[in-house]
Amino acid sequence: MHPMNSNIPYIDLHTHQPVSRDTEVLQIVNLMAGNNPPEDLRYFSLGIHPWQLLQEKETRLEFAMIRQLEMSGLAAIGEAGLDKAIGITLREQIPVFRMQADLAAAMHLPLIVHAVKSYAEIIEVRKEITDPSPWIIHGFNGHPQMANQLVQQGFYLSFGHALTIPGSKASAAIKNVSPDRIFLETDESNFTIREIYHQASVMLGLKLEDLRNLVGASFKQLFRPAIS
Repeated sequence: MHPMNSNIPYIDLHTHQPVSRDTEVLQIVNLMAGNNPPEDLRYFSLGIHPWQLLQEKETRLEFAMIRQLEMSGLAAIGEAGLDKAIGITLREQIPVFRMQADLAAAMHLPLIVHAVKSYAEIIEVRKEITDPSPWIIHGFNGHPQMANQLVQQGFYLSFGHALTIPGSKASAAIKNVSPDRIFLETDESNFTIREIYHQASVMLGLKLEDLRNLVGASFKQLFRPAIS
C-alpha cells in the first residue's frame, strides 16, 4: 500500500456483490427495501427498485423501507429510479421515485439513481425538488452528449463494467466527464473494483493514485457525515 493512499480506499459506489474482505475497498452495498441485509454489512444504500413494483405493493415496500432506515451504516438512498423497459408504467413509478428523492433531501443523503431510457423524466423530477441532495446515476452507459447534459443538471455519474467493453458508450462518455463528477462501481458484475479503477484510469489518462484521490475527495464531500 502506498503511504499517500493509506486513507483513500477504492470506493465501490454501488454493488450487489458479497461483502469484500479487501481492506482497501469501501463498498456501498445495495439493499432493496424489505430484503435481509448480508452479514458483516458496513455501509449500504437502501431503496425501492422499480423492479420491486412488479411483485410488491407500493405501500408495503414503503413501510418496509421506513423500518430499515434506522439500521446503522445507511449511507445513501437508492437505488431508486425510472425504468421504461419493464411492465410498470412511469405514472406508477414516478411517485415511488419522488418519495425517495424527497426522503434523500430531507435526510441529507445522496440518491443513487437507476435510469433506463428515462433520463429526461429523471431530470424533470429533480427540477421539481427544492434543494435536492446529490444524485448519482449508477451504471451509466449513455452517450457522451447525455453525460454532459446530466452533469450540467448537477448529476454525478457512476461507471461500471461497461468500461471493460470495447467501444461501449460508457467508454466514450467517461472521457468527456470532469473527474470530480465520476464514481466507479461493480454493480452485479464479476469484476473487482480495483479492475474498474484500473480501466478508468487508463481511459482518463490518470495515474491510479490520482484517480483514487479524486474519487475519494468527491466521496468524502458527498457522503459526509454518513461515512465517518
